Amino acid sequence: MTEVDIVVSELKITKEGVFDFDSLYKTFKDWLNLHQFDFFEKNYIDITKVESKEIKIKFESEKKIDEYLKFGLEFTIKVSDFKIVLSADKKKKLVKGALNISISSAIQSDYAGEWEGKPFKKFMRGIYDKFIEGDKRARLNSQIKEETYSLYNEIKAFLNLQRF
Repeated sequence: MTEVDIVVSELKITKEGVFDFDSLYKTFKDWLNLHQFDFFEKNYIDITKVESKEIKIKFESEKKIDEYLKFGLEFTIKVSDFKIVLSADKKKKLVKGALNISISSAIQSDYAGEWEGKPFKKFMRGIYDKFIEGDKRARLNSQIKEETYSLYNEIKAFLNLQRF
């Protein structure tokens, strides 16, 4: 079974007003591609109301470090009171609403499940994690934390909010 160590539990970004949803989505996608993360849309909920709608999209991404470890990065985009409005020059469709974004990251070990099964294998995995991978794990914790905050700051900069 995969062991998951949460590095950053949840960073939140909120904005109420008008923003470019398509460009926001592209910003996430470009950042993940630049940092070599594979990603997919895990969940998409679209609730239509009388005068607006609500959208909630959950993404999962991962980056393999080696055959034993990989980074996991999850983020959720939720827009309440979603309404389409036109830009001042009437050339671009923008979104007006309440935006909530949450970002979290983790390190997954033994993601292929090769150290599972017999108790001896689990014991050896514990020894391996503690004594062989110990320093590497600390370095990787720092790296995924930096990458998570980099994405967080990139999105805040895109939305013209104060950086962390």
